[in-house]
Amino acid sequence: MPDKIQIEITTRCNFDCFYCAGRHMPQKDMPLDLAYSIIDKHVRPGMEVNLQGEGEPVLAKHFWSIVQRVHEKGGLPYIITNAGYTITPQMAENFIQYFNKVHVSLDTTDPERAEKTGRHNIHRVMDNILKFGDLLGKENVGIVIVSIGRKDIESVINFATRNGIKNVSAQSLQTKDDYMIKYKLDYKEDYHLKCPYLERDIMRYFNVEGIELPCCFIKDTTQYVSAQKLREQMHKGIVPQSCKGCRFIRNQETKKVIVRTS
Repeated sequence: MPDKIQIEITTRCNFDCFYCAGRHMPQKDMPLDLAYSIIDKHVRPGMEVNLQGEGEPVLAKHFWSIVQRVHEKGGLPYIITNAGYTITPQMAENFIQYFNKVHVSLDTTDPERAEKTGRHNIHRVMDNILKFGDLLGKENVGIVIVSIGRKDIESVINFATRNGIKNVSAQSLQTKDDYMIKYKLDYKEDYHLKCPYLERDIMRYFNVEGIELPCCFIKDTTQYVSAQKLREQMHKGIVPQSCKGCRFIRNQETKKVIVRTS
């Protein structure tokens, strides 16, 4: 088992980001007993446990119970949150008690652009980033950008720089069919079939149903058999259906984004 696991504790969210696969998945929370069984079986002392999937983790019905269980097992709970909620005094205490670090998803600082993307009340999000900095220390707060435009990325980097937040990273949009529902990416199907998640065994991902996967990018599990089966297919030069279009096994980056209106 790798030193990192990720558990999708909910698919529900208070945002409507056009690129999020979770907005087109059944909206549900992972049952508490299922979450506990995964944690009890796989979490080791010092292991990073990312309580993250295609929903806002803090909205999960049993969020703090799950966090506490990870902590009791010696794991290090971690989330990427949209921070689009009010941080109550009790929540602030809990974050201080259980979290060494928190990352916040922020794609732009422009309120109009944010709304078009599906992100709401962006000023509250930015205020909460600063609040997390006060609670955990700025060095323990990061910002994750989904790349929707160069100017948007620059605006987030400028915001982070002004406020002393040094941990900023950017992610490209996915090119898999189970993501591209409200947007379309132009790309060439030129595959190298060297998946880092399969070759280096980076992590384990447990989706909201408890299905164990080698990465967090397989949303349609109807044709998924096992990580070993994916490896065998790739070694034969076959693109597995579960991996078709994935940016991690293609040679060429995407160049154009078309956002659908329906």
